[in-house]
Amino acid sequence: FIPELLDGEATIADNGDGTYTASYKLREGLMWSDGDDLTADDVKYTYDMLMAQGTEDADEDGEPDYIYLLGDRTGLDTITDFTVAS
Repeated sequence: FIPELLDGEATIADNGDGTYTASYKLREGLMWSDGDDLTADDVKYTYDMLMAQGTEDADEDGEPDYIYLLGDRTGLDTITDFTVAS
């Protein structure tokens, strides 16, 4: 299964220190409904907004104080860096 935004599967590299780097390539020709190009910067902005936290360190359940409600962030908390390469 390849998500609609991606041009194939991710390239996964073992960093040798217990971490991994995943590289993704967006399909050519992606556009917003107004005709503007959808870019990797847009994807990073969306990730940053989903992971944005408020002023509190954690709520009563010990979870970070996320600003935006999202049913499940499973796996997103394992991302330590998100770099746009182009």
